[in-house]
Amino acid sequence: ARPLRRTIQREIEDNLSEKILYGELTAGQIVIVGTEGTGETAKFTFRGVPKPNGVPDSPPPIEGAVNFNKD
Repeated sequence: ARPLRRTIQREIEDNLSEKILYGELTAGQIVIVGTEGTGETAKFTFRGVPKPNGVPDSPPPIEGAVNFNKD
């Protein structure tokens, strides 16, 4: 499991973080993850698309859950 975790971190999390830091992906976008190439040369691609109308910014509250972030 640890080698898989390291691979996910290296190939997805690190690259996705860089895209966010450099402004290639912005808040409110949905990120589409794809692949480019095959075999040893395959790489993940990340593309931001606008969030469709009607999609909430956050999930609805869970009934009976405690909200610690009260305004």
